[in-house]
Amino acid sequence: MPLRSHRIIGYDVRRMMFDFTMLTLNAITVGCSISSSAMDRLIGKSGCLPAERDAYFLELRSKIEEIASNIYDLESPSHVHIFSKHVEVFMGRRKPQR
Repeated sequence: MPLRSHRIIGYDVRRMMFDFTMLTLNAITVGCSISSSAMDRLIGKSGCLPAERDAYFLELRSKIEEIASNIYDLESPSHVHIFSKHVEVFMGRRKPQR
């Protein structure tokens, strides 16, 4: 896993994304975001309130960070965006496509 945990930024209601950062092995900060729909897919229910997002992120943090790290490992983007399709791919439900 090329990235490790760093900072939690929080939920952006306007963008419907939860933002956080991770660090590379060289201690470079990588911005990361997970969409509401991707979080809902991991939680197993939809329509979570914005106020609940922080608690759900903490509960699912290791899974979310594993997905972010896998995306970074495959694509090396400057900012990692996690969408529902990534949950399907990286949680073993579908094969990744390059």
